[in-house]
This record gives sequence, C-alpha cells and structure tokens, in this order.
Amino acid sequence: MFRRLTVFIYLFSMLALAGPVFAGNPFEIAGVPIDGYGSSMAKARKTAMDAGVLAASWRLVERLTLAEDRAALAVPLEITPQMAAQWVESFEIANERRSPTRYLGDLTVTFDAVQVRDFLKINTLPFVEVQAAPVLIVPLWRTQAGVTLWDNNPFMTVWRHRTFANRLAPFKTPAGGVQDRQNASASNIRYLDTASLVDLASRYNTEKIIIMTAEPLGRTGVRAHAERVHIQDMGVVGVDSLGRFSSAEKATQTANLDAIARQLARQEEEKWKQVAIVRDAQVQTVRVTALYQALAQWRRLREALGGIPLVQQARLDGLSSQGALLTLTYSGSEEQLARRLLQQGVFLSQEDIGLTARLRPAG
Repeated sequence: MFRRLTVFIYLFSMLALAGPVFAGNPFEIAGVPIDGYGSSMAKARKTAMDAGVLAASWRLVERLTLAEDRAALAVPLEITPQMAAQWVESFEIANERRSPTRYLGDLTVTFDAVQVRDFLKINTLPFVEVQAAPVLIVPLWRTQAGVTLWDNNPFMTVWRHRTFANRLAPFKTPAGGVQDRQNASASNIRYLDTASLVDLASRYNTEKIIIMTAEPLGRTGVRAHAERVHIQDMGVVGVDSLGRFSSAEKATQTANLDAIARQLARQEEEKWKQVAIVRDAQVQTVRVTALYQALAQWRRLREALGGIPLVQQARLDGLSSQGALLTLTYSGSEEQLARRLLQQGVFLSQEDIGLTARLRPAG
C-alpha cells in the first residue's frame, strides 16, 4: 500500500531542478561565416560580429520553430541586433583572418536558453527544444568499382567531419573500429543483413539506423537515397524510405556530399518538430503509478521525469517500497509524454491499475 508523504518533499524539489538530457546543445549555432569591413580592424570585427550574431539568432529561431507557425503570426517576428547580442552566452571564432580594414571567420554562438524561450513565449510562437534520440547514420559510397563503407568512402568522411550533435534530430556515425569492420561490411549493410544491423544498433545504443547511399552525378555532383531501419528485440522490424537527395551546385564533390547530408538532417529535424512541438492549450493532469524494485530505480524514474520539459508539475501523493503514486501536470498529448519518457529509458503504458511508468529493461 502507498503511504502519505510529508518527508519526501525534497525529492521533488530535486526533480523540479533537474534539466533535460541532450545529446548536444540545441541553443548552440555553429559555423556562421562572418565578413566585415571598417575604417579599422576593430570596427571591421564589430561589424562582422554584429551581423554574425544576428544571423545566428535567426538560425536558432528557425531551428526551434516551424515555418508555418512563424508565417501565422499576426505580427511578423523581429529580432534586432541589440536583442541578439543580449541573448549571447558565449562565442568562439574559427578560421580567423584579418587585415587593417577587414575581418573574417567562422562564428559559433551559444545562446542563453532562458532569454530565447522568453522571447518565443512573448511572441506566442510554439517551439521545440528537446532533441530526438540520436540516430546512427551509415553512409555508403557507390561507384562503378562497387560500394564501399569503411575505406575510400568520401561520404563517410563528410559525415564524420560535420557534427549534427546540436540539431533537434542528432546523428552519430560508426567509429569504424575492429568490431565494426568485422561485423558490418558494405555488402551486409546494403542488403540489410539482420545480424550486422542488430550488432551496430546494440553497440551504438540505438533502435534506428539510417542507411544513406550516395553516388557521383556528373563531374562533381552527387545523388543519394536513404532509408531508416527500425530494430527491436534483436531483429529488423521495419524499413522506411526517406526519399532521394541530390546536389550539383557546389564546386567540389565534397561540398555536394556535405549539401545532401545537410538536406537529410533538415528533413529529419522538420519531421521531429512536427511530432514534438507542444501547443500551450494542451495542458492536462493525470495520475501515474511508478513501479520499481529498489530505491535506485525510483531515483532513476524521478530523474527521468525531471528531464522532461513537458512536465510542469509532479506531485508525489504516496510512496511504498515498490511504487510511487504521482499526479503529473504536463503539456502536450499522452503520446508526446510517452515518447519523451522513452528517450529517458522509461516505459509509460496503460495497465490494470491505470497509467504506469517503469524503467526499460537493460539491453
């Protein structure tokens, strides 16, 4: 039986302070090219930085929101250079070049999440800040000589060089170590060999693998197709086509490979936003029974709930040695809540006793 609690209030003060678990930082925008002129190097640098920070702030808003929501605003969204500067938490500059009247570089800006959230809320613009679970991307390169994976694969090089860790739909690439090479060949991946895919999914802790096969198109262009493989319970349970991609506008093959990688990343990010975005009107309260077998499991369940931004309030109504009774107030749908909890390793399901939450079994 559950017993009423008064002494465990501190548990949920800790829960309320816990933050979301990210693969990266969605509030960081990297690789913004800056180029400024001025009567002195200092003025050229300021011109370049002001323009770069403003451009990065727009990229951030576009990352976190949907284009149709921005277009539906009664008053068009406005970000001034002064506003963007106030949002900056930190910045870095790579590939810095300068002259007495010109300043160039590649700017990375980390923005203050609280100030950005406040701006979006004031403008009644729905947004997403929680990342999808990282997906393993396996890039193949096909030429007249055949299909390659680990060696002489410029597409793999592009994916490893470009980081997508901060996107809302992050990717990770296989390391290509001894186990990778022993258990997954280009042929096995191309023909969806179950053993190879299950091995990769297990070692890289994912249930989804995207296989993207690229090939030359003309002198420097490239084209590709991609498919998502779903893996559960030690087997392949489904394959989805993600479409075809191409790029021939860039000057080099590497640049075109990079372009189609970014096309896929944008597509997957937009899909995630469509299912993950929460409207303010969707607020509901539900009773949940958290089931566990040890205090350590209860702590993990509590921390998982604390890592879900959807949860506005979690009231602890009762506690026993094997379960806790909670009242959750959250934004969005039950499906969205369940999806976010699953990312934290928690199953949310309807059982005979009502809605229950329990840790996902290891492995």
